[in-house]
Amino acid sequence: MIIDIHTHIANRATFPSMLAEDRRNGVVLNVVSCLGLRGWPSYPTAEVVREANELSREFAASAPGHVLWFCYLNPQLPNWRAELALCLTQGIAGIKLWTALRDPAGSSHACDAVAEAASQEDLPVLIHTWNRTDDNLPGEFDSAAFASLARRHPNTRFVAAHAGANWRQARGLYADLPNVW
Repeated sequence: MIIDIHTHIANRATFPSMLAEDRRNGVVLNVVSCLGLRGWPSYPTAEVVREANELSREFAASAPGHVLWFCYLNPQLPNWRAELALCLTQGIAGIKLWTALRDPAGSSHACDAVAEAASQEDLPVLIHTWNRTDDNLPGEFDSAAFASLARRHPNTRFVAAHAGANWRQARGLYADLPNVW
């Protein structure tokens, strides 16, 4: 059984081709999130996040039982809790975080609040982790920052998308974290 837990949708026109690729590759469950319809800004606005989540919801609705969706959030926005509440009423399966995990001063306090909310709602949190050879994008987590967040929130389930682009290193960092996949 193949589950693709980290797919992205960019527009409605790609729905049929994504589903056809799933069939061709034996994917039985596709977990989707959208990072924006007109580019993927590091600190998306509330409007970008809302449009992205609406597209993910539509894709999941187009293939019930085959596509689940994760609510994309920008923890730095004052309305992230309202966006999460709306997404909960629309049937999300989890939360997707990409960049914007740290504020411009470097604090990840807002990300901690999202992790707590996820735990309270029993939702997994998929975080795009990356260990770039140059600087990470503004607000982006590397594997060590991800591990630190997971340690602070042992009751929250986390998925380390991309495993920082170095699964051997990530495996060592996450070995003692039963709440990380």
